[in-house]
Amino acid sequence: YSVKADTSMMQSYLSSRKHKSFTTILPSYLYITWSKFFGGSGFKVSAGVNYRIAANYKLYSFIAAEHGIGKKIQSGLSVSYGGYKGLSVGLSASADLGRNYLLMLGLPQVEGLIAPGHTTGTGVCFNLKKMF
Repeated sequence: YSVKADTSMMQSYLSSRKHKSFTTILPSYLYITWSKFFGGSGFKVSAGVNYRIAANYKLYSFIAAEHGIGKKIQSGLSVSYGGYKGLSVGLSASADLGRNYLLMLGLPQVEGLIAPGHTTGTGVCFNLKKMF
């Protein structure tokens, strides 16, 4: 016994169908980054570009600097351009929780908090990363 998709029993489970051609892309994300650590100073500089294959997304480029505060805490500053907006300034902080866990907090668009009426976005990011 088999049930075909066009039977009346299956119609209530199917979405509306249209017979026409269309084109779609698979979601994808290209991310290229470069980082330079400066010896025992706890200072790191990074630069990179990324691109999401999505409508109205522009090539996103950034440069960032991070500095260690002690052995377990880092703070950072970034400047970026592109994506869904133009120029952005960001702040970040991360803490080494031990056992290869890293907790991060980021404010990728600080200007949205300072002048919300004159910018196109703001956000807060929380990350918990486990390194293997």
